Amino acid sequence: MKLNANLKTFPNMFYFSYATKRTRKPLGVMMGIHPLLSIRVLQMSRWHYPRDIPLPYKGYRDEDWQHNDGALNTVSMTHPRIPVEHSNLIVRSDSDCLPLQPGIWLVLLDDDSHLKSQ
Repeated sequence: MKLNANLKTFPNMFYFSYATKRTRKPLGVMMGIHPLLSIRVLQMSRWHYPRDIPLPYKGYRDEDWQHNDGALNTVSMTHPRIPVEHSNLIVRSDSDCLPLQPGIWLVLLDDDSHLKSQ
């Protein structure tokens, strides 16, 4: 959080994030992750924020942090949010961000991954 407190989004800079999600839970079992990363996926998906300290931001939910691509949770890939959330826009189609807007994080979400098993 100390490091993130110094991050700034500059008003004339263009920011793009490409966030991937590979986890799927049919029948309550994690699927779609390369076998070598399965232990890390279980660790990330079972972690819960400690109940005895204040939440890191308003509206925090553990569920939002469980999806991942086997290496990093998806929500961490989108934009800086702790301790201050940076302006962002989830891009579902090209028309959502045209014309391109500087000074905000344009976030493209993908349910696939560069780490998928072959």
